Amino acid sequence: MIKKVIVSEQSAISLTWSPQGDKLALDLHGPAGSQVVVTYIDADVLVLVSGEYVAKDSTWLEDGLYFSHQGRWYHTMAPDVQGVIVPNPVPQVLQRQRILSPTVIKEGNSIRLTRPSLTMP
Repeated sequence: MIKKVIVSEQSAISLTWSPQGDKLALDLHGPAGSQVVVTYIDADVLVLVSGEYVAKDSTWLEDGLYFSHQGRWYHTMAPDVQGVIVPNPVPQVLQRQRILSPTVIKEGNSIRLTRPSLTMP
């Protein structure tokens, strides 16, 4: 199986496989700094696991993923993901109706608008 992972405006510095072989941790470097993301074999998704930390040196152990930030090591867990089949992915669009409408009053050659009154749709 071949999978292409695209990261925009960032470079993958290193990658490591999870012990189960279903996840891949990527150390990315870009304009925002370094961060650690996880991608899954069965799902096309990148999940940021390093949070707001400038992270590097990701390493998988049996109990999860570790990364380095300013000389200290942090432990994190990548969330479990499952693909789902959606029978109709097109969302239903609800039409908005105006419920406030002004009253139009004609007086000779002029038109006067009153304050909007609440009208039920």
